[in-house]
Amino acid sequence: MSSQKQRPEHNTISEANLNALVGGILHDLGGAFSVPLVQIGESLGLYQTLSENGPLSSGELAARTGLKERYLREWLSAQAASNYITYEPATEKFSMTPEQSFVFANQGSPFYLAPAFGSAAAFQQNMPKAKTASAASRRPLPARSTCADGCTGAPATGAWHGATSTTPWSRSSRSVRESGRRARPRSSVVWPVAGPDLG
Repeated sequence: MSSQKQRPEHNTISEANLNALVGGILHDLGGAFSVPLVQIGESLGLYQTLSENGPLSSGELAARTGLKERYLREWLSAQAASNYITYEPATEKFSMTPEQSFVFANQGSPFYLAPAFGSAAAFQQNMPKAKTASAASRRPLPARSTCADGCTGAPATGAWHGATSTTPWSRSSRSVRESGRRARPRSSVVWPVAGPDLG
């Protein structure tokens, strides 16, 4: 009989712990995908326009801003899916609650958090420098693939005004659930870094 003690099994996966881990990661990914969308809304003044003039349809917002309705329709749907703005299914229009305006449209608010998303993008911009600084000279880090747009963090908005480019597009999709009394629009977005008109 062997006198060695049996070692505990360390490879058994707890389904509950795995679900909690994956849920947290997906939550973080959702926040990461929100960064360029909020930057677009802030830089183009979409939150302010919607807050001051809503409820608005995507066409009405396009008329007020001079931007392309097709892009605005996707942006509005994605923002409503994140609960950053409000969608009214009866009228198919978008608006902002006082709380949403206080956070995203009121630049004098102590809770004006739209610029914080730009700060998050800066971390991505600084990633190459941080990687270089932390790499040991004798054990260089393996090469990693880079973003199609150079990971600049700041979204290009030329296509919204009609500019075209051959820059590859980045793809994201987000499923939307029915929640409470308010139905939110489904967003399955192909977001251009800078690209042709969606039509």
